Amino acid sequence: MKKIISLITLLAVAFGLASCSSGGGSESKIARILDPLEYTLYTNIFYNGDGDKYTGKKYSKEGIFAEIQDNFNSTKRYYVWGYSDETLCCDWQWEFTPAEGQTLPPIGSRIKIEGTFIRDIDALDGYWIKDASLKTITEYKAANGKFDTTTMSPTLTRVQLINMRNFADKHEGDIITIYGRVDSDNKLQHPYYNGDWSIPLEYDKKLPAIGTYVTVTGKFAGTTAFDSKIEVEKLDVGEK
Repeated sequence: MKKIISLITLLAVAFGLASCSSGGGSESKIARILDPLEYTLYTNIFYNGDGDKYTGKKYSKEGIFAEIQDNFNSTKRYYVWGYSDETLCCDWQWEFTPAEGQTLPPIGSRIKIEGTFIRDIDALDGYWIKDASLKTITEYKAANGKFDTTTMSPTLTRVQLINMRNFADKHEGDIITIYGRVDSDNKLQHPYYNGDWSIPLEYDKKLPAIGTYVTVTGKFAGTTAFDSKIEVEKLDVGEK
């Protein structure tokens, strides 16, 4: 996704249908969606320049519902996402606009959308699924905070944090939940990225050992990529 990759590079350098009711109950954990064919299609469109071959056609996509606050464009964006396979190293995410009057489920829910894939300059990466109808397969009710990055793909997590760091004044005091492993110097690192992706932490007790996987919920108080911090309010420790 070229614009997303550009935003990540910038950070590294500068530092109409009615809604359908849920048919599958609720979950306390994010479902794991694995679809290598979606990942292949995603890479062909956004990395190999094949997007126009698919425009104007209707598509159905099933995955996890995510939303991010795009401060660069003063808008909220909606996605359905999943992984390529069990390694969880490669994620795909389709941006969509919900049909008028469409009721959205809690973030992290498993959904199925249907709409027309089009080229649009308003889409973050130039293409999205327009006016999508949405069916909730399973609701996820455990999201915490205004921004719960555990409900986002790794790519969307990075995009959301880029937005927050570049517009820190708009998010001062927002409650945010992040999952990752404890790194050196009290940093939390995403499991699927190297040391270039980390969140400095402040905690009034000793953090778990380096390499421990934790979920942290706290107040965002960052200003840049290098001095942003989380004032930890809750720490759940669990080995991967």
